Amino acid sequence: MRKGDILTISIDALDHEGRGVGSQGNKEIHVPLALPGEQVRVRIEHVSPHGPRAWASLVRLEGSPSPARVPSCCPALGECGGCMLSHVRYADQLAWKRRRVERAFSRHPELASAQVDKAIASPLEVQYRNKAKYVLASGNDGRLVYGSYAPLSHRVVDMAGCQVPEVPIDAVAKTVMNLLESERIPPHDERTRSGELRYLVIRRSSEGGILVVIACASEAPRPALARLAQLLCREHPEVTSVVLNVNPKTSGALFGDVDINLLGTGMLSDRIGDVSLVVSARAFLQVNRLQAGRLYAEVVRLVGEAKGLRVLDLYTGVGGIALTLARLGARVVGVESHAGAVEDARRSAQGMGLAETATFVAADAASGLQIAARVLGNIDLLVVNPPRKGLSDARVPITQASVPHLVYVSCGPESLAADLAELVRAGYRVESVQPIDLMPGTPHVETVVSLSRG
Repeated sequence: MRKGDILTISIDALDHEGRGVGSQGNKEIHVPLALPGEQVRVRIEHVSPHGPRAWASLVRLEGSPSPARVPSCCPALGECGGCMLSHVRYADQLAWKRRRVERAFSRHPELASAQVDKAIASPLEVQYRNKAKYVLASGNDGRLVYGSYAPLSHRVVDMAGCQVPEVPIDAVAKTVMNLLESERIPPHDERTRSGELRYLVIRRSSEGGILVVIACASEAPRPALARLAQLLCREHPEVTSVVLNVNPKTSGALFGDVDINLLGTGMLSDRIGDVSLVVSARAFLQVNRLQAGRLYAEVVRLVGEAKGLRVLDLYTGVGGIALTLARLGARVVGVESHAGAVEDARRSAQGMGLAETATFVAADAASGLQIAARVLGNIDLLVVNPPRKGLSDARVPITQASVPHLVYVSCGPESLAADLAELVRAGYRVESVQPIDLMPGTPHVETVVSLSRG
């Protein structure tokens, strides 16, 4: 099998990124947009030198489409690599996400008795994202475009008209593009390290306010962007803040370490569930506000009576879960490595009148248990919400701490399963596993797990 070969294969399953999987001989072939039960004509695009795997593009369907196939609302389906399941009926997406968690668990004998509940559906399948992130680049016609990198490449796919962000994020992005064109600020070229414009991030609050962040390679475009901010606010009065982020990094990181407010405070007030959050330019917040509220409610349900509980919230981010529990009477310490997020959480606690019962500390997760013990004494409940790679260095101190109740919020089923297996070996018992769909149309799934010990 070589690159460029044309084959007809049967699709038997979906991989963890939502691509169809078939085979020829001993080689497993991954095909975006192909669905189980379909016969497809494919073109081989890459053959792995490390194992019996290959990746292909879909040429056409041969025969009947899968009953799960539906028209996609995405104008760039298969190109941007984002909504790789938007051509799949939503009920089938939810069933697949549950099976994805079950498959991850099945690799660990310690989790054989764990029962995975049905995934909780999102009320919205489109226009649910409160934040959009775009790459700024020159299009084929030389005009500036806002888009995303195609999978496994740095080819930028134009994302104008994307249906996933909340209204009016796309309209604001188009206006920003027109204003940037008029200012003639060149996009950044990663190969030559020339040009300025790198990324555009637009966030919308629950009340409709808009925060715009423009990441540039240097501070040089500041005067032009200050003019842009004023013009943008006139055309879109809902824009309350515009921030220049200075990002000279060569790593491909979205943001640099310096934010310059061009308009407003550079902050946005948002509400998720029962908590009011202050969010700054670089803060992380779940992109589906309604489902994030449902996630917080699920944590509360698992905790039960929160009043008087001593809680450590590791990887607290901007403090959404910590403040939800503090509001119900718990004494909470939130630990987060990103100092900016900790400042946001402290502002939110102050605004909600919870500064006495919710303490936020900037530190790595591995040291969080020691920090919380100094503040709380004993810990009754540990909540963890780690990044996709899982607990990492925090796993050992967690298993040694013997906290009686643990709630694990995960965005990565595979790392979740590995961590849970280790926790079970350390004496914990998995009590419930609840997937929640925060990102319809994508292969991503959030999972909330309750564990007890002793």
